[in-house]
Amino acid sequence: MAWSSRPRSRRAAQLPRDWRRIRAAVLARDHHACVMCGQPGSHVDHIERGQNHAMTNLRTLCEHCHMVRTGRDGGTAPRRPRRHHRPPEPHPGRLT
Repeated sequence: MAWSSRPRSRRAAQLPRDWRRIRAAVLARDHHACVMCGQPGSHVDHIERGQNHAMTNLRTLCEHCHMVRTGRDGGTAPRRPRRHHRPPEPHPGRLT
């Protein structure tokens, strides 16, 4: 199976069709450098959460700064409701 035929991730499905062009423009604008620390950057980050893909809401981050940002934002992300798990069934050979 070719790489390009893989199904898109849920996150990728939320991006606009011209995301590659937008991403390339943001990286070029920021000279492929992290706006936080100046190291080479390859991650394009949304400054404000949501679906605003405007150039003014995007910035280049290095892997480290992106991990820090993602970890910090993780605490404020909306939580998924917990699934209700059924209790484990007793072993069929065990006598109680």
